[in-house]
Amino acid sequence: LTGDRENRLPGHASFVVDFIEGEAMLLLLAGKGIYAASGSACSSKALKASPVLISIGIPSHRAQGSVVFTLGEETSQEDLEYFNESFPQIITRLREISPYAKGWEGTEDASCTAKK
Repeated sequence: LTGDRENRLPGHASFVVDFIEGEAMLLLLAGKGIYAASGSACSSKALKASPVLISIGIPSHRAQGSVVFTLGEETSQEDLEYFNESFPQIITRLREISPYAKGWEGTEDASCTAKK
């Protein structure tokens, strides 16, 4: 989770996942009916690291693995449970095929838990 854990915009979650490109996550998420972005609205069309993430100290090679989710009033507990089931599977699958992920085990936890 990027940014401050307490003082943040409600319903907005930004993650950086090591060794995986944000665009790859978006493709597999969309295949499961989960829609997200790989950066802020102002940088969404550029395939480069988010200046916002870089400004808070995340190196550009890590910021390439960013994914942003927003939750709304219509987001249900079932939606969150589906995300919690799907996202770690996607991360694991992409790390299995990533040439950058050799030795990733133990460096970052691939699991993610969302709470409503």
